[in-house]
Amino acid sequence: MYVEFDSIESIISAVSLGKGWAISAPTLLLQGLREQHAVSVRTLPAPGLSRSFALLARSGELGNAPSAIAQLARQILKQAVLPRICTLAPFLKDQFEIPSLGGDGLGEH
Repeated sequence: MYVEFDSIESIISAVSLGKGWAISAPTLLLQGLREQHAVSVRTLPAPGLSRSFALLARSGELGNAPSAIAQLARQILKQAVLPRICTLAPFLKDQFEIPSLGGDGLGEH
């Protein structure tokens, strides 16, 4: 049987009740996971899957706001998001990369 859900909370509830499995991004897992849900987070067997976020702004507009927002986002990821993700999925610690700001305000690759 195939079932489709429209919210991460519904997916996690079904999985925690033993009604299936799901593939999810770590940040979505944090959004939907509650204390009462009993799920096991595992790595996928295929290496090389990744996800990235980007902040785009037109050059010369908005002053320093894009750089300040990028720096704040990095701090939130490092201090709040990454520790929670690593509690659920310790194997992600070495796979989670938060690039530093380069001289041009862009992340270094």
